[in-house]
Amino acid sequence: MKKLFKGLGLGLLALALVVGVGAGSANAAITVAVNAITETGALTITAVGAINLTATTDVVVPANVGVTFGTGEKIEGDSTDLTVTSGGAINLTAVTDVVVPANVGVTFGTGEKIEGDNTSITVTSGALINLTSTTGVVVTDDLSLTNGALTYADTGSQDEACTVDGGVTLDLSTGNFFSVDMVDNTACVVTFASGKVGGIYVLEVINGGGTTGDFPTFASTTNQAVTPKAVCNAGGGTSDALADKATILLMARTASDVQILSCASNIGA
Repeated sequence: MKKLFKGLGLGLLALALVVGVGAGSANAAITVAVNAITETGALTITAVGAINLTATTDVVVPANVGVTFGTGEKIEGDSTDLTVTSGGAINLTAVTDVVVPANVGVTFGTGEKIEGDNTSITVTSGALINLTSTTGVVVTDDLSLTNGALTYADTGSQDEACTVDGGVTLDLSTGNFFSVDMVDNTACVVTFASGKVGGIYVLEVINGGGTTGDFPTFASTTNQAVTPKAVCNAGGGTSDALADKATILLMARTASDVQILSCASNIGA
């Protein structure tokens, strides 16, 4: 390997070698002060400990030349963008925060971006934004909808048939929108289970038979002493058409006890 130390335009080349513990010592400390090291091929620097680069300004790597770690990881810039390549995960481990400045976003692909301006944070998506949580999503202030609607799309039991000889059990942990088909039955009991206290649910009552179907009753009446029929249809009429239905908005007071918040119905109309 050929090393050429140059500094002719600056005067004499300063070269100092200081051997800490005698010539030939395996752990000798070596200090080299030079203006330049030029190598026409690969340059290998081997140390039994750390290699410390101490500069009064910067350690400069030219554009389009990367720093490679092993065989799968690399950091490289082109005087404009910086590319970090990893063969697996990129772990950012900080004792406080990883700080992204204001008005600079984190972009995913070409259509999704998260950006803040020191006041508000904006999440931009090319399609849906899916919030998946094993417990819940907590909103501590107002939730505003602009040019949109809040849709109960998480469906539980649908068209659950209320037969003449019994009733149905609705597991509220399976969704938030349920429907019960009275199937011309005038005596059906609905039991609720596994509700989340304070949770809001929608129960739709339909009549698949289309002639004499009526409203169900609730197995637990601790917080709902008034029957669904009395809330939804004070006139007390029964279904007379297949299209008749009632939509009941419920709040869970306990895991198995609900309270009617509102009802819209055309049964008996």
